[in-house]
Amino acid sequence: MARPAAAVRLTATVVGAAYAAALYASGVHIQAGPKEALSYMPTALTFLVALWDIWLWRLPVLQLLAKRPWLAGIWSATLTPTAASVIPDGGNRGPIVAYVIIKQTFWSIGVRQYTSESRSDSRATMWSETPGGSDRTLTYIVKAVAGVCDW
Repeated sequence: MARPAAAVRLTATVVGAAYAAALYASGVHIQAGPKEALSYMPTALTFLVALWDIWLWRLPVLQLLAKRPWLAGIWSATLTPTAASVIPDGGNRGPIVAYVIIKQTFWSIGVRQYTSESRSDSRATMWSETPGGSDRTLTYIVKAVAGVCDW
């Protein structure tokens, strides 16, 4: 589930901190008040965006603004193949016990599914909403890795 989100957050935070440090170390004395506050605004907003992505959006009060469910964790599932499922001869025709691990931030979500036969990792994810906004669905495309999983 290698996602670039962590590297992007770290890079933005380091650049924001470097900007603030360079501004302070340059010796340019900005008048106290609104001009000084505006000069440090990019750094403050960078930290705020990183905190929102990782943590703030999950707070119950802010969940109303986020409108995104918090699904991260380990989930158990039972898979039932259909008649149209492509299963090799001698393969498990179900029900199949599976575990799903979800890692989530506000802007990214990764899904990994384990069964005794294989492991699947999400490659693309999308939130969709029914008209009226009452139900949300997480849809993801996976790349399966065949083989027996040790867990």
